Amino acid sequence: MVVLAAAAARFMASSMAGTRWASCSKERCSRPCHGHGRTRTTDSVAYEVLRRIEREAAAAPGKPILVRAAPEVVKWLEAHDEEVRPGLARRGAARVQFEARSEFAREGFDVGTLP
Repeated sequence: MVVLAAAAARFMASSMAGTRWASCSKERCSRPCHGHGRTRTTDSVAYEVLRRIEREAAAAPGKPILVRAAPEVVKWLEAHDEEVRPGLARRGAARVQFEARSEFAREGFDVGTLP
């Protein structure tokens, strides 16, 4: 029991598997959580970016959309481009550009329309 508790204290996955959060202890955090005790995975942030793109496309139909995000999130989006682009086009966001910005933390991103 003590061994399991020590292992769980180092790093444990959240019991809410569908939320895509990882949880860390304060003693030995393997991911930078900025004091929150948890970090979002790259795919979780990418899905949030996709939802934001859909909202932006609905608010400004026909306008091109620019996404600025952390390089790892942009890399994920580009790696899944064959699934992402057709889905976005069906939802009214046919013209989307991704821009990797190193100043963004994994959870940070900006989605806006281009003139």
